[in-house]
Amino acid sequence: MFFTLLIIALLAYLLWPVVKGMMYVRKVQRNVRDAFEQATRGNGPGAGRASGSSGTRRKKFGKDVGEYVEFEEVSVSSGYRETSDAPAAHSRQSGDAETQVVDAEWEDLPPK
Repeated sequence: MFFTLLIIALLAYLLWPVVKGMMYVRKVQRNVRDAFEQATRGNGPGAGRASGSSGTRRKKFGKDVGEYVEFEEVSVSSGYRETSDAPAAHSRQSGDAETQVVDAEWEDLPPK
């Protein structure tokens, strides 16, 4: 009888942290679920900020701000050719080299 009581007390002592941990996890799950439900219903944190703006919002910029730019399509031809006997990934050949645009004169700084 004494050993049975001792074993029950030992099991209770060892299992109590497990039970307490499970209760904590359940409490956190319940708090998260409640927070999501409040946000879905619209009375969560920040619900009072948007009072009166239930549907449409004003534009940040009016129609008279800015200008319309008309674009035109430009066809671009690549300088690469593919040969029919080689795979497409390895068959690219370089086209004509473009000339470099020089818009400023420069000079080296004297060494320190």
